[in-house]
Amino acid sequence: MKRELLIHILQEYILHKPDRPFEKLQDFVDEIEATPEEVKEAILRATDVLAKAGRAGPNLQIKKTVFPLENAKLNFFSSTANQIRDISNIEFGKFANLPSLVRFSPFFVGSFVIIMIIFINLSRLDTTKLYSPTPENNKQSIIYNSLLEPKAVFASEEKIDAKRVFSFPTSSISLKFSGELKNEVFGFFPYWMLDAQDQITLDGYTSISLFGLNADSNGNIVTQTSNSEQDPGWAMWIDNRTDELIARAKRKRIKVFITIKSFNNDDIERLVTSDDSQKRLIANILQLINMKSLNGVNLDFEYVGKAPQPVVYGMTRLVANLNSELKRQMPNAQLTVDTYIKSAAEVDFFDVQVLQDNVDALIIMGYDIHTPLGAPGPIAPLEGGDGIMGYMQSYIERVTPDKLILAVPQYGYDWIIDPDKQNSSDSSETVEESGEKAAILSYAEIAAESSKYKILWDDASQTPYYQYMDRENQKAHEVHFENTRSLGLKYDYIKNKKLKGVGVWAIGYDGLNQEMQQLILEKFTN
Repeated sequence: MKRELLIHILQEYILHKPDRPFEKLQDFVDEIEATPEEVKEAILRATDVLAKAGRAGPNLQIKKTVFPLENAKLNFFSSTANQIRDISNIEFGKFANLPSLVRFSPFFVGSFVIIMIIFINLSRLDTTKLYSPTPENNKQSIIYNSLLEPKAVFASEEKIDAKRVFSFPTSSISLKFSGELKNEVFGFFPYWMLDAQDQITLDGYTSISLFGLNADSNGNIVTQTSNSEQDPGWAMWIDNRTDELIARAKRKRIKVFITIKSFNNDDIERLVTSDDSQKRLIANILQLINMKSLNGVNLDFEYVGKAPQPVVYGMTRLVANLNSELKRQMPNAQLTVDTYIKSAAEVDFFDVQVLQDNVDALIIMGYDIHTPLGAPGPIAPLEGGDGIMGYMQSYIERVTPDKLILAVPQYGYDWIIDPDKQNSSDSSETVEESGEKAAILSYAEIAAESSKYKILWDDASQTPYYQYMDRENQKAHEVHFENTRSLGLKYDYIKNKKLKGVGVWAIGYDGLNQEMQQLILEKFTN
């Protein structure tokens, strides 16, 4: 089965662009650790397809897909196994528009096979890269054990005490909200804020997403943790308070989504490269949307590091399949996908240029540029070397702006720093790591605590920060965060670039304060 999958992947890789340089194919072969026999078989099968295309005549166009789904037996979370149609012929965005393959003569086909086989075998004289089955290594597959790398985004797993958020007094005057938002304002509602849902105002949002339900490697929705405890995301889903939140949002004509998430590389790899798992997940998502009459789904798959090409293809295929079936069954339903701020500059896991054709929006996580495990610095710098503006330019060059939502943070990180660097003008750049993980703080807590200290402004990143000394522990701290000044600049950027809108991580983090919502209304209602 795994041998057939490798051959199929290689065949599709060749068919997507048969005239690509040999070294590119060689790199791909090395990456997925295919044997010479598998390469040879893939070339023969691809050549057969090309030959048939040549005999079919000049008007035939071969439409390419990213690993078309096989007719696997359905086994779904939903009650009806026929809920999903046969999606084996789905076409994928840009791939369907690639140049057609026509009139491949027998001479060309034969030459192509001979040259490719000779090249592959000659280049593999160095057998150190060949896969060789041994008792210790007999599980050849395209599932990769990626090297451990720092997470790209920490905030989506850094829980905040909801009751503590609302324990801080408001720092602003309560105002009545009015006006109609001109842009999308997409807020994430994490399960750990459910305890305060009755205190959270939804004014200033056009869409909210319940965050979230975990998907496992088989496409199932996780209901229990590995410790046989109820999964917290699932607990939120079945909680009556969630139904109250949904009802309240609908009364305000706010769209409600469910976030389906996966933060484990192995789970993501197995899920996106398996036909059965994809079909099962799609059926589950459709069932979940129907259960609570939601407006759509948000995918938050956070792969760490650079994904192998088959995994990138698999993610693209999953999004295309999900979008196709979602729109077929629920024409007005929407699909959004969360991506990293750097994903357009370099394809890491998301091929954003292809994904744009199969999503209603890409939600760009424009935060955690500096993370809790690293040195202190701006979480969402607008300008500078790692500034949002530079990375967003890569998006704008590849994706239509009306499909881009820039998500911003309503939290900060509190780092312990070297006391000798406190009050130094360049401490945020030169401070040594203390070895202690930074603490995440809600905007409500920052608004209350920062009133005790002098707020500093970093001109390079266009963001605020402050420093203080913990007298009890005799430790110096540096806190980086966002306020109305820094976010106002980002909102102006969103409007100037005509992006679809803004995302907020996370709903409720402002507590009893209203200046964040007031800022959104001031910027996006005019």
